[in-house]
Amino acid sequence: MAASDDLAIAHQLADIAAEVTMGAFGSRLPVTLKTDASPVTAIDSAAERAIRTAVQRLCPGDGVLGEEEGLDRGTTGRVWVIDPIDGTAMFAEGIPLWTTLIGLRDADGRISVGVADAPAIGERASAARGGGAFLGSRPLHVSDVDLLSDALVLHASVSDFAATDQLDPLLRLVSASRGTRGFADAWSHLLVARGSVE
Repeated sequence: MAASDDLAIAHQLADIAAEVTMGAFGSRLPVTLKTDASPVTAIDSAAERAIRTAVQRLCPGDGVLGEEEGLDRGTTGRVWVIDPIDGTAMFAEGIPLWTTLIGLRDADGRISVGVADAPAIGERASAARGGGAFLGSRPLHVSDVDLLSDALVLHASVSDFAATDQLDPLLRLVSASRGTRGFADAWSHLLVARGSVE
């Protein structure tokens, strides 16, 4: 299948996930902790099941590797890699900066397409191998800032740095940069990809 066809399918899968997630977003959902202590809601699982069902219908034989239900290898060697809600804690609290992540690993082991959808704020980034990366229909470009002193740097939670004895390096980075913001999850990567921050 051509990368453009696979990208169209990835967009369909993101639309299907958005139907499930947006139907529940903002309703202060109960959160449970998985064995790795990461949060999960019933909507994470429901969205993943909806994506898996759609993959079976649209791409029979393709495998799926999902955050909630693990790996189904399939028979084609191709595997759709999905995280139905990246940023579950934000999703559960009604903060709109969560994303649905969908990628396709070809039989050769390389990622051929990817979609990062932030449906609560109406932004979707996509890319296909050899076809560029886009935010909606606009090409994505990272910032041209090349000096740390001019950069607005994003980082994960300060508590994550403290837990791994990396707080001092973070503070040195903060001191050397124009400023920092603490965003976790895929949303921060989208901000870098679109050139909003470094």
